[in-house]
Order: sequence, then structure tokens, then C-alpha cells
Amino acid sequence: MASDTLETISHPLSSILVDEDLQVPISATLDEVQIILDEKCKVLDALPSDLDGETHHLVTRRRNKLRNFILKVAIEYNILPDSLILRDVRVIDKVQREVGGFADVFCGIYRGSKVALKRLRWYINSTDAEKQKLKKVEL
Repeated sequence: MASDTLETISHPLSSILVDEDLQVPISATLDEVQIILDEKCKVLDALPSDLDGETHHLVTRRRNKLRNFILKVAIEYNILPDSLILRDVRVIDKVQREVGGFADVFCGIYRGSKVALKRLRWYINSTDAEKQKLKKVEL
């Protein structure tokens, strides 16, 4: 695929590689910004990783632009993409099983499977206002 260019890539891939303007409309509501953020994450997840040559270069450049846009929007609007939030996680342990430098590890259940849950300690040291903000994200 070393000689591939954007014109020779199949239509579905070329449509997500189009270098559109990555901006949030000024009049967008927070709900609309959330939708934009989630859609850009879907595009990022759809980009293939097993390419080489010029196609690989184009995809890598597009992936980096999308990551930068997603990070910028997440910070500016204080929101996270829905794909980063796990729902229906149940904590089993009352006390952590392991302790690390920055986090505590608990046992939990996610989609019927036993999983390790890592709770970062900065949450424990957060103010009540910061904790409320984090809880809103959890809902």
C-alpha cells in the first residue's frame, strides 16, 4: 500500500479522512457539544491501524488531529466522551485489595464478570464541590 493516496482509498475510509474543520459552533448547547464529542470519538475508533505507506501517514495525521480536538473540547467544556464512562459497574469490596502509589484497587462486577476497579486517590483528596462535579459525570 506504499503507493496509496487518499484518492485510491475506499470510499468509507476516505470519508473519515476528509480534513474537515474541527470546531464546535459558538451557539452549541452543552448537549450538542456532547454529541459532537461522542461522534468524533466514534470516527477516531473507526480509523484503521494496520496500514502502511502514504495511507498510514494520512490516517496517523487524522488520528492526531481528532485526539487534539477531543482533548480540547473535553477540557474547554468540562465533559468526557460517553465511551470513556463505564456504567453498571458494581463494587464488591468495602476495603481496597491493593494499594499503589496513586490509586487503590477494589474488586467489582462489570457485565457479569469480575473486574479490578482502580480508584485514583485525587478523588479522595478533592473538595466537596469537585466530588459533586465528578458524580455528575458518573450519572
